[in-house]
Amino acid sequence: MGCTLATRAKQRSQDVPDRSLPDWLRSFVEGEAQAVQVPADMPALFALAALATLAAGHVQIEPKDGWVEGLNLFVAVGMGRGERKTAVYRDVTAPILTYEKTLRETAQPDIREMASIRRIAETALAKAEKAAATTKDPTDRAAAEEEARRLAQTLEHLDVPTAPRLFTDDCTPEALASLLFENHERIAVLSAEGGIFDQMAGRYNSGRPNLDVYLKGHAGDFLRVDRVGRLFEYVDHPALTVGLAVQPYVFTKAARNADVMGRGMLDRFLYGLPAGRVGFRDTAVAPLATEVRFRYDTTLRAFAETFNGLAEPVSLLLSDAAPGTFQQSDGGDRATPTAGCRPRAHPRVGVQARRCRRANYRPAPPGRGVHRGLASSGQRSDRRLSHQRGQLPHRPRARRLRGDGR
Repeated sequence: MGCTLATRAKQRSQDVPDRSLPDWLRSFVEGEAQAVQVPADMPALFALAALATLAAGHVQIEPKDGWVEGLNLFVAVGMGRGERKTAVYRDVTAPILTYEKTLRETAQPDIREMASIRRIAETALAKAEKAAATTKDPTDRAAAEEEARRLAQTLEHLDVPTAPRLFTDDCTPEALASLLFENHERIAVLSAEGGIFDQMAGRYNSGRPNLDVYLKGHAGDFLRVDRVGRLFEYVDHPALTVGLAVQPYVFTKAARNADVMGRGMLDRFLYGLPAGRVGFRDTAVAPLATEVRFRYDTTLRAFAETFNGLAEPVSLLLSDAAPGTFQQSDGGDRATPTAGCRPRAHPRVGVQARRCRRANYRPAPPGRGVHRGLASSGQRSDRRLSHQRGQLPHRPRARRLRGDGR
């Protein structure tokens, strides 16, 4: 009866354990949660999605021989109206957006140059085709036709690069597939809204669900992309990350779609369903400390820059004890449809925590696709699984929201 609002709010919260987060990220998560007055689950899970946005497609993990996982994650935090989801989303993704702007500015000179070269080639091709069509002399016509064929072949390989993208907010499945192709097979969907679930359910496809890009993007399976005005393209190893903060009813609505549930779309997410803070906030808290925000921004930028120059994904190998740790962590869910999805997230989350401790990591020498220097021990793997164990109370609640009771 006599407890303060702050104490009551703390009692209502069941935050994700943060023991496996590095100091710079833990400080940001705790500071953001305090400054914005939200459960730490929200910034913690969004931060994992931010790390996955930068690392996915560059690094993969091999828990054991024949088992290869990308580092992309599907994360969803469910909280009601007025829970400041947009504020947390904006703060967590700000350095990623800044880094993306830098990449786009750096790429502009090359884009302009290639666009100019292509326009010149198109003009030359049109001129050669016109000459071949109007020249009456057979010898001159044959020469013009040969020149037109040569120019056409050259033009086919003159692709103008697109400006780099690291993440998008809301787009159709078809546009998402194109973004994967245009951005070296990796992209993220980060949003404080649940529009992506409407896209999955076929909002612009006459109500016919289109889940392939999400399912294959999560698993890293081969994807064929149909391109407007040209032949289809291939995405061999897509790495799609999804980080969402939505109202809980969005999960219930999505679960009503037979295809979304039947194909296991929702089982691929890590869920956070913390207690709300509306009515229990401390309005006198100080904003996030400048030094904490600066350290988060600069370290996340350094983390992103560690992947510059990687021609192919780096594989991280685990010790013999670590795979057993992952398997044991799944013992309570073996009889449910989620049993095939949850173990895949364990190594993904564990390596995110490991990788972001080494923001100054230097890639393996050219030609070495496997990096053994960051192999994890079973003890470290067990500690990093605290993220999944922290999610255990949330899983049954997420399933009840979905209506499957699993």
